[in-house]
Amino acid sequence: MCMYGRDKTKKDPYMIRILMKMFSRGELHKDYILQRQSGQFDTETRDGLVASVLRSEDIDPIKLCEQLIGERIIIWLIDGLQRITTCDDFRNGKFKMGKNLMMPYTYYQKDGQVVEFDMRGKGWSDLPEELQDRFDDYSFDVVKHLDCTDEEIAYHMARCNRCAKMNANQKGILYMYKIAGYVKKLSQNHRFFFDCGNYTSTEKKKGVIDRVVNETIMLIYHLDDWKRGKAMNIYLNENANKEEFDEFENELDRLNNFIDQDTTGKLFNSKDSLLWFAAYHEFLTYNLDDEKFDGFLKEFISTLKDKTFEEYENMSFEEYGKQKSTKDRKVIITKMDMLEKLMKEYLHIEDVNEIELPKDVESEEDPSVDDELEPIVFLHKYVSSEITEEDLDEYYDDINYFTKKRLLSKDHNLINEKNEVSFLAIVAYAMRKEKDNEFEMWLKRYAITHRSVTAKTQRDNYIEMVNNFERALNMKRGVVA
Repeated sequence: MCMYGRDKTKKDPYMIRILMKMFSRGELHKDYILQRQSGQFDTETRDGLVASVLRSEDIDPIKLCEQLIGERIIIWLIDGLQRITTCDDFRNGKFKMGKNLMMPYTYYQKDGQVVEFDMRGKGWSDLPEELQDRFDDYSFDVVKHLDCTDEEIAYHMARCNRCAKMNANQKGILYMYKIAGYVKKLSQNHRFFFDCGNYTSTEKKKGVIDRVVNETIMLIYHLDDWKRGKAMNIYLNENANKEEFDEFENELDRLNNFIDQDTTGKLFNSKDSLLWFAAYHEFLTYNLDDEKFDGFLKEFISTLKDKTFEEYENMSFEEYGKQKSTKDRKVIITKMDMLEKLMKEYLHIEDVNEIELPKDVESEEDPSVDDELEPIVFLHKYVSSEITEEDLDEYYDDINYFTKKRLLSKDHNLINEKNEVSFLAIVAYAMRKEKDNEFEMWLKRYAITHRSVTAKTQRDNYIEMVNNFERALNMKRGVVA
């Protein structure tokens, strides 16, 4: 049953010492997946908060969200983490107030007399007992939102931070409540961002690594719908999936084994990481050892970064990045094309030729007429006239196998009613070539990278898939070991 107004919200005063005990006993959780890390206050803000407590001044309320998970009731701290952790750090002697406090004096009574106390340079142990008691007994107004969903928690967190208390990267994650756990799992926990990449401690604290992860997923899997900033976060919340983050995690695991933070790791910074992650994603389709990619990175640093491209105003990758807006779609595509050209040249990889259509259909002006063909007729026309109805049944069985093995979800765009015929055709193509194992490996990646089929006709979709499959089969051709 939905609750409204004050029936949905409860407000009570909580003393600092009570809040500290609630944390220590695990009754209050400060690690909700959308919550930014503690330590965000600068020295002026930090010291000003402690001074306000010691002067018994009003401070913004603490906000909690109650969530029912199974039979458990979880109380999440969604607004006030910086205030509470700052008070806790001061209470435990982790810092002293600075020398630049505005209105640095507070007052207390002792033996019937009013005593003036200068707070500048003072820590917890420097406070008289009277002020220590005042600190512990200070009451925050605490607003608790009852019976919240993940979407409601994200809404309340965004609502509580409309006054620019979070930076753009930190606020961006609030629009990603469906997939925030996947983002944070990588940005906060994967060792690549700590041991290999070139990211500052400030960037890690300010949510920049979240943005790097988001941009990478957007570039690798959703380039056709490229967006920036808030629009990107909203798009990914609705369109990204766990499989994409899992594959990126696997690629980070591999990169973590050979990227050296002092040399090749410098390429993986907050500006260009998405490009290098995408380049490695492309490299994996070549079926080469990782040492080849490591060699490419070293050669890029040494010479290739300065190689110019006639088709791009005779600029090098380095020059182009300095003169253009780094996150515009056109710039992203251009820089990726530069990297792929440099990588293929270094690895001596030649693009395979696209397949030729049967001579009796290659000149058709309107391929959309094929969209109305029965499956067996389409397969006869584009794959082989020798395919039988029994073969067709086997291809349908293959599709069921792929869905049961979770290479494809039942609602995947590749096998919906519109695209079913062209997917049957690529299955038939691979099976008739006796490339069952290779096709299964190819499909695992292709189904992730092509969540949305953009080809206008079934013939176009089939041709695109066959060419992509052939590139995967022949990627080692022309490679010099």
